Amino acid sequence: MCRLWIAPRGTTVAQLMQSMRKAVAGSLRFGKRGRVFDKGVVARKAGGSMALSRSLAGRSRRERGEFRRRIYAARTRLAARPAAGIGPAAFPSASYAVARRVDAAASRLRERGIVISPQIVDVAEHLCLVEHVDHDRFRNENRKTLFDEIYSLYALNDLDTYRYSVSSAGAGGMVQMIPWAYNLERQRHPAAGLLPDFVTAMRNHGNALQAMLLYMQDTWNDLSASEDVQSALVSKIATPTELLAAGYNSNAAKLPSYLRRGGTAWKTLIPRETQMYLQIYKSVESLVPMKSRTAGGEGVRAKS
Repeated sequence: MCRLWIAPRGTTVAQLMQSMRKAVAGSLRFGKRGRVFDKGVVARKAGGSMALSRSLAGRSRRERGEFRRRIYAARTRLAARPAAGIGPAAFPSASYAVARRVDAAASRLRERGIVISPQIVDVAEHLCLVEHVDHDRFRNENRKTLFDEIYSLYALNDLDTYRYSVSSAGAGGMVQMIPWAYNLERQRHPAAGLLPDFVTAMRNHGNALQAMLLYMQDTWNDLSASEDVQSALVSKIATPTELLAAGYNSNAAKLPSYLRRGGTAWKTLIPRETQMYLQIYKSVESLVPMKSRTAGGEGVRAKS
């Protein structure tokens, strides 16, 4: 069995959702070992836990993580109802909750002598949203509302948001980085002082964001050294932000080959999931306002 929410034994999902409606907005938190609890529900001294079937409890960490995330997101949608007086409009600084953490991570790296390009910091801020967009909901629902919900989660739950999120590939936390990429950055940048344990590292937003920025900066340095990438940028077949996003979601080392073989149709060669990832990123760019950190609005430039 897998306990996810404190509630009387035999509680149905419908009854669970009703309890969530009654709970105080913003009280949802991730507890130890990835279990989810609500202070309002716990205060009622419920006599047990909602039990899931062995088949569900035995599924991959990815699926269990998605189940927790869906409950988590559902709580936000319920809290966002106009009748409750709480919603994305009530969180004008919701996106700031992400921006300040990304800026803090870049600042800590700078203190250690590692400079991250301002545009890479811009892209990283967007990716903290893109990484947690459900693809089915993106296809079928209002995208601005969907993005606002994710930002509301960041604002409501702060340090607990997406701490226990794990993908099928083992990518973890707010930045959804996989173990080999994290260990690579630890080896490349010992001066950054990244935490040694991957699980702990991904549950620490500040540490995870530093690793993300390091990985993106290294990815860009490698890509910009490629003649195929240089040619694509000059001919405007691809943009720096597209390449950074695609490189973060898939194997960045294959991008020069995709650009060379695909030309203007290079996006048809990248993995299907990455194609959707770029669609989401483009939508976030157009719908989510963000003040660029790059002076004069200039972007990351390839090496000349």
